[in-house]
Amino acid sequence: MSGGGKLSAVSQLINLVQGDLRTLSSEARRKHPAVKESVERAILKLRHYSTLQNDAIIEALQNTDDVVHPLLFACETKNARFIQLSLTSLQRLISQNAIPESHVSNIIGLLCSVMSLGLDDLRVLQTIVLLFTSTQHVHGAQLAKVLAICFRLHTSKDPVTSNTAIAAMRQLVTSLFERMAAEEEAAANGNLKTPQLQSSSRKSPVNLPPCAQDAYLVFQDLCQLTNGDPPYWLTEVPEISRTLGLELLESLLSAHPEAFLQIPEFSFMLKERVCPLVIKLFSPSIKYNLAMSPNALSSGGAVADKPSFPVCLRLLRIVGVLIKHFYVLLVTECEIFLSLLVKFLEIDKPIWQRVLAVEVLHQLAVQPRLLRSFCYFYDLQEQSTKVFADIICSLHFFIQNQLQPKPSASLSAVGSGHQVNSDGSTVPDSSGMSISSSPSNLYREGFLYGGTTHSVLALSPVGTARGMLLQMLEKHEAPQVAEGYALSEGVSCLLDTVHSVGLSPIVDSTLDALPSAIGSRGSTSSNILLSPVRSDHPTLAVDGGSGSSSTADITDTSSDCGVTVIGSEADSDRVVSAMVKVSSKDILGSLSLLLDASQVPSVTEAVLRAFHTLVGVCGRVELDALMLNFLQNLCRAAQPVSDLGPLGSPTTNPEDRMATIRITPKKMQCTKCLLSIALVHGAVLRDTWLVALDCYQTMFAALNLQVMQSQTQEELMNQGEGSHLALLLQQLCQNSAYLSDKGLLDLLNALCALFSAARNHANSGREPSLFSCHLLVLCCKVNLKRLPLFWKLLVKHILSACASNHAGLRDASAKCLTAIVPLALREHGESGNRETFHDILLSLSRLSECSKADVCNHQLTCVFEILQSLGDQLSDDWPLILQIIRSSAQLDNSGVVQLGFEALQLVVADFLALLPLTCLTQCLDVASHFGLQTQDLNISLTAVGLLWNISDFLCHHQSTIEVGLPQDFTCPWLSSTTDSIVSWPKVPARRREAAASVGETTSSCSIVTAEPREDQPAAAAALPTTVSGVIRTVEDMASEIPRYDCLWCSLFYVLGRLCIDERAAVRKSAAQTLFSTIDAHGHLLSPISWNIVLWKVLFPLLEYIQHTLDTVEQSGEKAKQSSVVIVHHSRNTLRKQWAETQVLTLQGIAGIFAQQLEILALLIGFHRAWDMLLSAIHACVSEGQGELAMAALRSLHQLLLTKRSDQAEQQDLWQQLWQVWRQLALQCAQLPTTPSMSYRQASAASQSSNQEQPVDRSSLQTLLCVHMQQLPYLQDHLSAGFSAAHLRQLRKVMSGVLSVPADQVTLMTSNSSMTPLQESSLSNVQKICSEAAQTCSRDGETSTTSSESADSKEGFVFALFELVLQLTSFATSLPSNLQPASKEQRKSCILLGEAAWRIACKLYTDTHNGHDPTVLLCILKALQIPLACKYSCPSTSTWLLALEVLLTVVPIGLAALRNAEAVPSDVEVYTVVLQICEDFLFPASDPPGVLSVDDRLMFEEKDVCVVHLIRDEILSHTDQCPPRVVSSAIELLNRGSILSQTSPLDVTVAEFNLLGREQVARACFETLLNCSVLVQGKGRSASVALESLVRRCCSVLKKFQQDEKLTGDCPLPRSQLAETSFVLHAVALMLQTMKTTPTSEQTTSMWQQLIQLYPVLVSCVTCNSTDVRSGVQKVLGEYAVLITIPGEAGQPTPSPSHHVAA
Repeated sequence: MSGGGKLSAVSQLINLVQGDLRTLSSEARRKHPAVKESVERAILKLRHYSTLQNDAIIEALQNTDDVVHPLLFACETKNARFIQLSLTSLQRLISQNAIPESHVSNIIGLLCSVMSLGLDDLRVLQTIVLLFTSTQHVHGAQLAKVLAICFRLHTSKDPVTSNTAIAAMRQLVTSLFERMAAEEEAAANGNLKTPQLQSSSRKSPVNLPPCAQDAYLVFQDLCQLTNGDPPYWLTEVPEISRTLGLELLESLLSAHPEAFLQIPEFSFMLKERVCPLVIKLFSPSIKYNLAMSPNALSSGGAVADKPSFPVCLRLLRIVGVLIKHFYVLLVTECEIFLSLLVKFLEIDKPIWQRVLAVEVLHQLAVQPRLLRSFCYFYDLQEQSTKVFADIICSLHFFIQNQLQPKPSASLSAVGSGHQVNSDGSTVPDSSGMSISSSPSNLYREGFLYGGTTHSVLALSPVGTARGMLLQMLEKHEAPQVAEGYALSEGVSCLLDTVHSVGLSPIVDSTLDALPSAIGSRGSTSSNILLSPVRSDHPTLAVDGGSGSSSTADITDTSSDCGVTVIGSEADSDRVVSAMVKVSSKDILGSLSLLLDASQVPSVTEAVLRAFHTLVGVCGRVELDALMLNFLQNLCRAAQPVSDLGPLGSPTTNPEDRMATIRITPKKMQCTKCLLSIALVHGAVLRDTWLVALDCYQTMFAALNLQVMQSQTQEELMNQGEGSHLALLLQQLCQNSAYLSDKGLLDLLNALCALFSAARNHANSGREPSLFSCHLLVLCCKVNLKRLPLFWKLLVKHILSACASNHAGLRDASAKCLTAIVPLALREHGESGNRETFHDILLSLSRLSECSKADVCNHQLTCVFEILQSLGDQLSDDWPLILQIIRSSAQLDNSGVVQLGFEALQLVVADFLALLPLTCLTQCLDVASHFGLQTQDLNISLTAVGLLWNISDFLCHHQSTIEVGLPQDFTCPWLSSTTDSIVSWPKVPARRREAAASVGETTSSCSIVTAEPREDQPAAAAALPTTVSGVIRTVEDMASEIPRYDCLWCSLFYVLGRLCIDERAAVRKSAAQTLFSTIDAHGHLLSPISWNIVLWKVLFPLLEYIQHTLDTVEQSGEKAKQSSVVIVHHSRNTLRKQWAETQVLTLQGIAGIFAQQLEILALLIGFHRAWDMLLSAIHACVSEGQGELAMAALRSLHQLLLTKRSDQAEQQDLWQQLWQVWRQLALQCAQLPTTPSMSYRQASAASQSSNQEQPVDRSSLQTLLCVHMQQLPYLQDHLSAGFSAAHLRQLRKVMSGVLSVPADQVTLMTSNSSMTPLQESSLSNVQKICSEAAQTCSRDGETSTTSSESADSKEGFVFALFELVLQLTSFATSLPSNLQPASKEQRKSCILLGEAAWRIACKLYTDTHNGHDPTVLLCILKALQIPLACKYSCPSTSTWLLALEVLLTVVPIGLAALRNAEAVPSDVEVYTVVLQICEDFLFPASDPPGVLSVDDRLMFEEKDVCVVHLIRDEILSHTDQCPPRVVSSAIELLNRGSILSQTSPLDVTVAEFNLLGREQVARACFETLLNCSVLVQGKGRSASVALESLVRRCCSVLKKFQQDEKLTGDCPLPRSQLAETSFVLHAVALMLQTMKTTPTSEQTTSMWQQLIQLYPVLVSCVTCNSTDVRSGVQKVLGEYAVLITIPGEAGQPTPSPSHHVAA
């Protein structure tokens, strides 16, 4: 309890006691003032204690009597109310051990007084129990007084008080012995503190501890009182009831046996007090019998001799406890007790007395060691009673008596609720109850004996005793025994006795694994189920149904009492043998009787379990005669009954009597029992095997069961009713391995006798029984170590049966032989007997001479098992195994082929390392044969995978193979007369012409080179141009191939054979494996071997496939539909399937060249091979047949993935590849196209015709996209030689490729609105531009660059800009091939062109330094198109982007021109720039009809940017610009400002005349004004600008006057007033500027222009606008300078500040 809990409990105690005291004080206020005063003092004391801690409160209460004394004082008043309150408070204090030890005696005395008054007995008992259990202060005399109170109260007439007193006594006595046990434990640990006590009795041993003394005295007086004698210690207890005394004695003996075994004083008292008491009290029961009852009753003096059921019941319980726990101390007494029990079973005793005795015996029978002790100490002693034999005999007669017909009087009383008297009358049961038996466990027809049925209860589980009558302690009269209970209890007792005999030491290990279901009496199931066999013992464990208990669960408590187990083996044999001998007659009689009479399966199983146990015991102690008796009884019970006669002869054919055999469930159970006996005890059956096996054969034939050589438990369980028999029989054969040689020969001889009879039946035309054949094999398989004992016998019978014409017998015999061979090989292979090993394999090979499928199946199955288990031991026998496997591939049976292939798989997976190296080629040949077989497609495909596994083995074990191969090892197929793996056809003429035509269309490179190259060796020049010619040349090198490479060449050879198989799936798998193998392991080959692979495998394969494809194209034959494989419509013709093969072959060869290029380049004839490969790729792509063309492009891509090399020889290869790539792109772009078809249309078209169709647009787009994606890889290889010429060729390629129309689906599904082809092309261009920019950057950082390289770089850059600018044209105009274009097509092209503009802008920004102005001129001319179109462009974003490029490029380009020397193209550049600006500011196209204000402002802002461009890049650098350019720029600006008044850009047509381009006009005007301000060095340009500005001001002012006159009082538009005010300010600024300009830079025309402006200004003085009038006044004030002649002295000069302010 936690601290908080203690505080709560103590506080609650104080509160409750205070409450009781207050109540007591209130009650005693008037009549008992002394009590009240004492109570008040106690209350004050408690109030003071409540302030203390928990432990302090308890300690204070234990050390003071101020609280207890008032309570005792109140009880002395004898007031019932006071006593009640006081006892309540005392109980609360006692419960917390809060009373002083000195007051314990006072409290006990008070309780005695209260008890004598009879006021509150129950509260007194409660207080007594609390006082003893909660404190340690009650002992000695006080304990005697306490017990005396309880004993006296148990005699109370009040049943509640009496029962409570009995319960209190039991609790006190039990607690006392528990304290004694704790005291003994403390004494053993040295922690016992023995107080100084005086002995309470002179009879008490003084050497015992205090609690032990009390226990001793209590137990002694219990014996005295129970015997009716006066007590020694409990002197205040006159007597107690005998039943109570016996119950107390039994509870102490059963609960604390260790005290009586370990303490001598208690042991002595047990022997001297208890045993005589029990024997004395047994006397009435022994003398009483039913026969003398009538006479005794008539004489009137025999009533007292009638046994009392309560006393007899308790006595028998004590007897059972004494025998179970104290047998070692009471050997003599137990002999008396057992003899008394036997007498209780006599027939003249009352039934309840007999049943009680059986129950006690049953409790003893479940303890094997106890029974062995009985036999050892009694039956084996000459002068002793044969107790064990008497017990068995009495049980036998008891059971036999129960099965006898009952008298009618007795029968009428059965179940009537009355007990039967000795005179036959029935007396009602005082309790009105009997032993209950529910319908679920009562069998009304449990036994049938003598024509009468007997009820029986379900038997108790093995090793458990029910003891229903022994539990009826509350009964005062003998109850009626339930129907069937006596019989079931007797049977259970007998069976448990047999079971315990079986559990003797000599057979303990065996019976641990017995079939428990046979003796599982608690189960009603008749099934016997197998459980796993123990690994350390040969016996079979059979588990029963629910409710069964295994032998390991049996509780044997006899070991607790120290019963000595017979130590020596000789003593054990003697005891067990004696037990069986003395009891066999009665046991066999009882078991036979029960087996015959039993009608309940569970009871039958229990009896059979006993038979099983006894047979095992008899066999092991060599009691053959008794064992034979038991077996004969079982066989007789199990033997099926035939109407034609008995079936006992070994030669009797069971099938002849099938129709007349009757099989009952009991016979099935008996057969199971026989099988179980053979399982466990087969070693001791000896000559009885034949009878047992014949019985098994008869039963199996009657049930139509099959005994197979190897069946799983599930298969056996599916055989129906007899599945358990099959399981047990199979286990029987397995257990024969544990038989001795003689026992095994006994079994096999019996089986051979049965097998000979079966073979004779087959020879005579009758159906033979295979029972003995299968059992022979099963037994032999587990006895291979002793094979010489029975091999000749076995071979003689099995081989003769294999030659039989009977299919069933032949099949079974073949199975038998092939089942034994692997096991025998394993056994003798491990022993090193190679001769026997070889002979066994030869015997197996003889089966291959038979062409029957069943025999071949068994042979291959055997081979498979041999490989699995003995593959590492075959050594020199591998060729024979491989030949057997190879022969299976040539049969027309799919099952045989499957088995053979599984064996091959096992060889390749696990045993390649063990094969002789010379067998590797044979293994390859076997695998190829399975690949070529036509029985199973999956096997062919998997065989190809096996070849891949073999290649891995060859690679990983290279060093071992090279060392181990013999010197003369060669490739067999290299010396053949054929050219290669097949007789290759010639190359089809059409394909050769198509390949040769490529060379004619190219400018500098041909794919198929007719003449030898200069860099080729002389030997290569002599190579013929055809594959066949090359093969014949390469064959001369075959003798030089290394031995290790021969294996690789053989592997590639067999794979090549599979690549031309008639089945497409096989070809595909073989091709993939071939090229994967070469790719993975090609680095291991020598150059000579590479020549062999190229010219005898790869190119012949490619040429053959091309020829076959041409053949099937001409025939148009459809592919055969397989019933197993569903063929897609894309592969439903032979042409399509062979095209797929060509795809794989082409890609594979290309991959090989890509991976092994460095090695292959060194070969003779490599360039010839390169030309042939490119020719094949070109031919496939040029035909444009979808998948084939795509595959060819991927092959080309594989070549491009080759590691880059700068060697000159390889550069020629890549230049050649570039030409192929370029030509393929141009040819694909020229292919006729058709819009995309739906899936159904494509399927119908593909199935309807094999003629070449126009290429689908989607397919062509994908093809070209893949093709363009190869450009970066090709460029990497050509990086050293990629020149401007390549760019010009690429420009043509892209022009043609991007002109191919895209299908609508591609356009709609493109995420970026550009087609994948456009994105790929643009990505290629961008990559080239990026690399060019990096190159220019590196060259710029390098100070020394040759003129030649500089020119080359300039040409490359210019060609690159031409390429990029060509792509920009897609934004404004589409090629003719794309017309008419859809909306999506136009959008994708616009996006392409705009992306190209961005690339061009970035490229120019990165590469502008150091190149010719022609690049800038080229860009400007390209920009002129979208900027001139402006509003008529297909997309507004196009001219906006072009303007952005212009604003980026022009400042960079013009700055470069200004820094460089003058070139003729400078003026053209300026001219084009101004032309672009003019076309943009004054477009020929009209703007859209409706524009938002934001769009209008944005467009006007772009125009202002162009004006600023003119200002910043031309007018700001007039000294570096040609005069004509400056004049053109000023005229352009002047036109812009005028246009703002004459042709404004309005938002809508309705507002056209109201709003103008104010920002543009202001920008032009401001630019002119800034340019007109004369400063040093700008005289000419300023004059031109001033003249233009004056004209502009004059026109504005005149227009203002005219408009004002026309409008009258209405105000003019705000924009016009603002423009007029701005013009007036400009005029004033010009006048101020003229004042400061030197006279030398002034012209007459300037002044004339200003003077002509004066009248116009004067006429504006009268205008209505205040702002205009103010401006006019300021301007007129500036004209004062004209009054003074310019140049005279004293002319005022305006200050700078004045100029700025103006």
